[in-house]
Amino acid sequence: MREKNIPVRMCIVCKSRLTKESLHRFQIKDGILKMFEKSGRSFYICEACLNKNQHKIIKTINKKYNLTLSCKSDENFKETISDG
Repeated sequence: MREKNIPVRMCIVCKSRLTKESLHRFQIKDGILKMFEKSGRSFYICEACLNKNQHKIIKTINKKYNLTLSCKSDENFKETISDG
């Protein structure tokens, strides 16, 4: 029998490679951080990074996507995580 392929993705903050199911998927749409909505570009963040300092996550997103998300976005980020 052929073994199933398990999808592996990388966390954009710590660069660790984990199974797709153990990561949270987000996207930036119109300059706002949202949970992935089934279309468009997205990125993954692991549970360990989500539980750490959100300022580092915002800094990584700003650098990677040439954005200027602020501390106000940090509050929205916490709400986004709790909704997801």
